[in-house]
Amino acid sequence: MILIGAYRRTQELDKIVGLHKAMLAAGVDVWLPAASNVMYAYAKQGDVEAEFETFQALASSTAQVQMVGTQNKSSSKGKKKDATSASASSPTPQQEKHLLLWERLLSRAMYLSSEHHRLDMASLILSLLQRYRYLRASGPTDYMNLIKVFSQASRPGDALQVMVLMNQRKGEAKPSTLHYNAVLHAFTRLERMADAEAVFEEMRMRQVSADAATFNMLISGFERARQPDRALAFYEEMTRRGIKADAYVLNSMISVTADLRNRTQANGLLTRFRTLAGDPEEASNDIMFGAFMHALAKADVKSRREALELLETFKASGRTPNTIMYNEAMYVTYRLVRDDPTGMSERALRLYHEMLSHGPSSMPNPLTYRRLFKCLKQACRFQELADVAATLPREMLVKHDRLGVPAILASLRVGQSDRARDLLGDLVLKPNTSYDTYRWATFVYCTKLDPPDLAAAETILGLVEEQGWKADRGFYGSLLRGCWAANPKQIEKAFDVYHNLPPAFQGGDPAAVAALCHVDRGRLDRVAGLLQEMRDRDDVAGADILVTLLESLLISESWKNALSVVDVIIDFELSMTRSQRRQIEALVHGNPKGPALEVLERLALLPVRHEGEVEGVPVVEEDEEEE
Repeated sequence: MILIGAYRRTQELDKIVGLHKAMLAAGVDVWLPAASNVMYAYAKQGDVEAEFETFQALASSTAQVQMVGTQNKSSSKGKKKDATSASASSPTPQQEKHLLLWERLLSRAMYLSSEHHRLDMASLILSLLQRYRYLRASGPTDYMNLIKVFSQASRPGDALQVMVLMNQRKGEAKPSTLHYNAVLHAFTRLERMADAEAVFEEMRMRQVSADAATFNMLISGFERARQPDRALAFYEEMTRRGIKADAYVLNSMISVTADLRNRTQANGLLTRFRTLAGDPEEASNDIMFGAFMHALAKADVKSRREALELLETFKASGRTPNTIMYNEAMYVTYRLVRDDPTGMSERALRLYHEMLSHGPSSMPNPLTYRRLFKCLKQACRFQELADVAATLPREMLVKHDRLGVPAILASLRVGQSDRARDLLGDLVLKPNTSYDTYRWATFVYCTKLDPPDLAAAETILGLVEEQGWKADRGFYGSLLRGCWAANPKQIEKAFDVYHNLPPAFQGGDPAAVAALCHVDRGRLDRVAGLLQEMRDRDDVAGADILVTLLESLLISESWKNALSVVDVIIDFELSMTRSQRRQIEALVHGNPKGPALEVLERLALLPVRHEGEVEGVPVVEEDEEEE
């Protein structure tokens, strides 16, 4: 130890390193005074990992830190308790010398953990600070380094503990606005808004001043958490305190207006914030464009068209929109595509190709493709959707169900069944496949592939059981439909599946498929009972399977049952597509008997739905659109 100190005074750092390595080889621990010199030598040589290892070895040695008492150390009773408390009120001179050495070491370790994102080192430092009451860092900056590590690692609770320790320690290293803001950021980025509010209340209690950044983090956090009323409340408090809203706060508040339920209030606030933000056509206000477009896109039809015009204004000024702006415009095309399928789908494709041509700042991301695919699907432009999907990495389509699912459906629509089958297999077999994806894949294997792949569907049922889940009626409904659609039809298998279902699953689609199987076997009397059971359970099958049953009954000239099916569709407010209605009309005109014509009359009461919509289809659950 004496040699290490001597080498430090003469700056013979290589000898310090060599001596330290020799000590490690001999199993000799480095004491606290020497450890500081060893870490200094490694720092000068740029060997960060050796610095970490030296600190970890020192921190794990109880003998090197036992000079300070633990926070939770129990004291004895009576007079001994008073004596112990008196001696523990402040460190001894000898302890103070050791603490100064520890202070330097901790400061260095905190800096390194932040600079190199070492969560393990930060956790070790935090445990030391929590265990030993007198250990401290040199100043507030060191604690900030520790908070940053925990924030970046999504460990806001640990970041908060660092600030708690700062408040407990004596001295000037108390949390400032910057420290509270850093902890707020850690909570709000994870949308843990109740915890963030608690931190803000502590700021208020300790009389730590809040600034625009404080309120922006709270407002933007509540905006992301879809709690616009809370965001608005904090904006009003910010205004009461006389804190001027900067561009970031206004940006968040403009986005907040998109989620307010009271559209009159939202429109008034949007006008107010746009006035405060200034002219969005000024170069300094580029940040506002995305927020304006987001707010307008979530409003009414007129505002959505204004959002598209705003993007054109931005481009006309010679500037290049970023990905966020294009994504908002893509969202607008999706929302307006029903009213103008051709125009909006063309516009979405044009926006997409613009993004590809502009470079990194405007490159499409998964959200872009989700919105583009939705627009093209609603416009029934399946060839274009399949073409775009074919340009994407397979890994992206498999990773993001909301991209893979429409890509598979589009491939099936345009006759690319092999591509659809391959992508579907990858989607099912990837790690962490969701329950909804399994259910949707079962539906596709059984009803969209020609011929249906019943073996694949049964394999999925096995995978669901391996995950500890229970398949719901959607799985078995799809399997039954696959049995019916198979060539030749798997009627007996369908009956076995249906009769082995729990009673609660025997309504809806399974009952409709069972009815189809009875029609195939000529047992028409069983159909009426199944239809009545649907009514009694208030559990109706999907429109498409009921239309198939209606066609089968018309071909079998089971007029009474056919009329019952039409009545079920009407009573449960289902609908047909135009092509389905034409098919039924063709069957009736081919055999225009009295009861058949009555079916035709009742068909006039049915609403017609868009060809791209499918009723009764299990879908992959989608959350609200998020940036």
